Amino acid sequence: MDEIKLTGTGIIGVLHDPFFLAVGKVANEWNHLQEALGELFGVVAGINQKMAFAIWYSTQSDRTQREMLRAALSSSSEELWKHKPTHAQQDVTRLLNKADSIADQRNDAIHAPCSLGIEGGKFEMMPQYFFGNPRAKKLQGKNLLTELEWYAHSATALMLYSRLVTASLSHAHSPWPDRPQMPTLVQNPSHTK
Repeated sequence: MDEIKLTGTGIIGVLHDPFFLAVGKVANEWNHLQEALGELFGVVAGINQKMAFAIWYSTQSDRTQREMLRAALSSSSEELWKHKPTHAQQDVTRLLNKADSIADQRNDAIHAPCSLGIEGGKFEMMPQYFFGNPRAKKLQGKNLLTELEWYAHSATALMLYSRLVTASLSHAHSPWPDRPQMPTLVQNPSHTK
């Protein structure tokens, strides 16, 4: 049986592979965030995890899933929040708002067509914005690897925070977690136009 070669060869592979790995990491970290939010949904809704995930996966839309969590949050039991700080529900709303804002970035990373191009006399992966793709246009002039790394780290930070919130809500006397320290993005000025 022939082996399938998973990486590129030569200069093309050297340039493509880190980009493909970065896109995959964004997708993977986002998937873990959505799973963590699904767990949180079950706790906030006051239903067992099996039922919670059956409801959670009744839609294929990540945004609709987050809206289900918002709905559960707005009608959750006062008993759930009794031993938590007064800002706890607002923190969960903030978590969902932040997830909504990085969802668009995740979609840019996953859905923008990118290919090898020349920038400043050197080859690098670039978004194909010249046909008017709106997601590629949002990535125009950015260092893609830096941008994608930031998206992945942002999703990871929110996922970890979501898990801490779930743990706190699952045990009445567990401490409420501090808000997550979100990663910062530092783009190389030569890429921002």
